[in-house]
Amino acid sequence: MKVTRWKKKKQGEPNLEMIRGLVADEGLRCYTWSDAPGKFYPEHTHDEDEMRWIVQGSLVVGIEGKEIKLKAGDRIELPAGSSHWAQVSEDGPIIYLCATKN
Repeated sequence: MKVTRWKKKKQGEPNLEMIRGLVADEGLRCYTWSDAPGKFYPEHTHDEDEMRWIVQGSLVVGIEGKEIKLKAGDRIELPAGSSHWAQVSEDGPIIYLCATKN
């Protein structure tokens, strides 16, 4: 697992176009996803490596006995087969990009 935090002072406010550009610069393909406040995904795994880059809102991800809060601009990468859960904050919807290698 790898978490990359957004540096607001250095990078400014994150937005969809900016994050799409960063994803494209890495040679990744992505799609936009959104969830309602409070949406909960119970413990699960994915067959492929997973990357989520938060555009708006916040999300808590539980993995390896830890809870990690992600805010706008933050990114998480999970290797295939990593067991994890996720819950969207109650204070608003979330928009994020889901990316995979081309």
